[in-house]
Amino acid sequence: MAGIDGKRAFRALPRPGDVKLSLVRTDHDGWLLLDGRRLTPASHPRLFEAIGAAYGGDGRSTFALPNARDAFLVVAGAARALGSIGGTESHALTADELPEHDHAYSRTGRSTKALQVGAGVLPLSIVSEVTSTDAATGKTGMGKAFSLIPPYFALNAFVYAGL
Repeated sequence: MAGIDGKRAFRALPRPGDVKLSLVRTDHDGWLLLDGRRLTPASHPRLFEAIGAAYGGDGRSTFALPNARDAFLVVAGAARALGSIGGTESHALTADELPEHDHAYSRTGRSTKALQVGAGVLPLSIVSEVTSTDAATGKTGMGKAFSLIPPYFALNAFVYAGL
């Protein structure tokens, strides 16, 4: 490493528990795919020391990798603790989730009446319009879930286990 002193080069190396995104499909060079599998502390002691059994396993003979498949990765903070899991791919709105609103109900009706005048009949057309806000408009919608997933580019997530 010409031009980089030893101390800076050491800091550039990944540490067990570091995560990266990649187009690589399989484990490689100490990096393990975050696929939820179980490992033994004896096979990956440095990684076990870094993450313990926080993602599964009994903490003695097994521990698990986090499962990042089909999930968006979110940086931990005040709203989401490190290692927390949440979210949903789709959602069907309930009435409680809709903003408060009113529906005006307007109806125009036309009826034809016959008016008897002497021996003849005179057709008569009467148009009436009624507007009401307390009348029911009927149900609409199917209650189907809709996607919450924004456009995406899928990558594999890996954790460094150490060499």
